[in-house]
Formats: sequence, C-alpha cells, structure tokens
Amino acid sequence: MHRSQTTQCGDANQRFHHSGPGRRRRFWDIIAATGSADTPVGPQAVAPEDPINVVFAGGIYNPQKATCGSTCEVCSGTTGNLVNPSSPTIADPEQEQFTFSYIWFDGSQHDVTGLSGWSTDNTSVLTVQTQGQTPGLGSGVGPGQAHVMPVYPPEPVEPPAFILAVNAGQICTPPPNPACPGAPQIIGSGTATVQSPNGAGYVKQISAGPLTQAQCAQLGAPAGSAGYQRWVTLQLQDSAGNPIQIAGIAVADHLTAPVPNALGLPATGTTGSTNTNASGQWPDQFYTCSTACPASNGTVNVSQSWTANGKPMANVNSIVYSCSSITINGN
Repeated sequence: MHRSQTTQCGDANQRFHHSGPGRRRRFWDIIAATGSADTPVGPQAVAPEDPINVVFAGGIYNPQKATCGSTCEVCSGTTGNLVNPSSPTIADPEQEQFTFSYIWFDGSQHDVTGLSGWSTDNTSVLTVQTQGQTPGLGSGVGPGQAHVMPVYPPEPVEPPAFILAVNAGQICTPPPNPACPGAPQIIGSGTATVQSPNGAGYVKQISAGPLTQAQCAQLGAPAGSAGYQRWVTLQLQDSAGNPIQIAGIAVADHLTAPVPNALGLPATGTTGSTNTNASGQWPDQFYTCSTACPASNGTVNVSQSWTANGKPMANVNSIVYSCSSITINGN
C-alpha cells in the first residue's frame, strides 16, 4: 500500500510518505501557515516502531529516529561553522578570546560563543573558559600547540517523537534556535600556538653618545654629573633564542648593580616598561650619569632581568656601564 500527500509548503517535491510491511498505515498531514511553523494534524500517537519519513528534494528524513538519507543535506540546517581566530599565536601568559559561529543554509552567520561548550586537547598549553562571563576565553599556559574545540549545543538534543514542521524545504527551525532536535551537534576546530617568553635579546643599535652635565641634569642626576647613553632595539625571545613576534606584550625590566661601584650607581634601577610591536620588539634606553664622569675609567657590571605580562623571564642580560660606552651581552 502506498500513499503520498503533497504539502502546501510551495515545493511539489515535498511530501510525506509512510510505509511499513505488515502494519497498519497511519498518515499525518501538514498544513503550511504563512509566517508561522507548520502545524501537524491527524493521529496524536504513533507507535515507536512505525517509521515516519519526510520526503523532499534533498532526500529522506526520519524525524522520529532523527536519521538522514545519504543525499539529505539540510537535516541540521547548517552548512558550516567558524572558529575565530582559527590559528592564533599567543604568549604565555596571555589571553585570546575565541568566538564560534555557525553558517545557516541561507548564508547567514550566527554567533553561539556563549551557548557552546569549550575544551582543548592540551590543557598544559592552553585552557579555555567554558562557563562564567567569558566563554571561549583562552589562556596560554605553556609552550606548544593545542586544538580548540567548541561544541554547539553543549549536550546532544534528543530526537522528537513526532513529525517536525517543514517550511520551504527545511527540516529545522530557523534561527535563533538552529539546533534541530536529534540533529548532530555542531563541532568547531581551531589551533592555538603558545610561546613562552624567556628573555630580551639584542637586535641593533639605534643611537649612542656622551651625555653632558646639562643632559644629565634633565635626567635628574646630581649636579656635576656627566655620562653616556645608548638606544637599542630588543627582541622578545623563547628559551631557544627564537624570536616571539607578538604585538602588545607588556615588558618591564629591573637592573641590579653591585654597591659600592666605580661610578656610584645605585643598587637597583630600571630602564622602564613598554609594549612589544608586531615583530615582538621594542626600543630601550640605557644611560649612566655620574659625578665620576667623564674622567673615570671604571666600569660597572649590571644584571638586567625582564617580565612579560607580569611573568618573570628566566634569561638575564649582562650590561657593562662606563663613562664612554655601554655594552649589552657583549654588543
């Protein structure tokens, strides 16, 4: 026995077909309502073993069992998804906000960042917040790579025990509720690379020259002081000395000198703090002003340590100050 009923959805290829050998046939009719979901009418109970299939141009869908034929392409209503950024490089410690969107069959994109479950495959490299006020917020933990995996909805939705509404050939309810009951979850994927800053390497000299007493006075040095200054470019590096080319990392240094010393320099000091540029570099000024200059031939060995985003970096620079020169790691 075979019977089909064309719907009023505007597509002659859409019809409902129910068949099953050896059992009583039951049929549901769908009435299309303009501007609203289609309303099923007819028998209110269907035996669980009865297959009810929706036939349309894309294929055959069994809403009772939430299965799809091999040619069915619109059971979930989505055509793709986007994780953004898809492959960022971030520093440790640094945070990156990921977003997750699905692409609906009409080409529109819908952000479900806050409605998705988030995880990574390597929490020793990157963790991602899955609850709270900032779902999708990634935090660098250590060097390496980690896959970022959002899932929408976070938990599978049980298939319905009734025929779903059909509207213009689409099985699922349109946005903002795209998760078709029984349809597969939308799973995204991104890859994050995390680098751990370990030190500040010398790149090149910008300028250098002596400082007069007037210039030292402008720098707040004691009266009668003279000295030397040098501007250089420094590069953020990992533990292997490889450059870390990430913009916006806050770097700050701390200088430690032995006291007493030949130039009367203080025990501690700083050249300041700044942020890295897109190449992971920044300019740094070194200077000394002393009442012993310019006559003194003495030198002072100073250690320069750094922090990146507040986290101490292990590598320490060796600075040698004199009245006529400043060297940085032998440069």
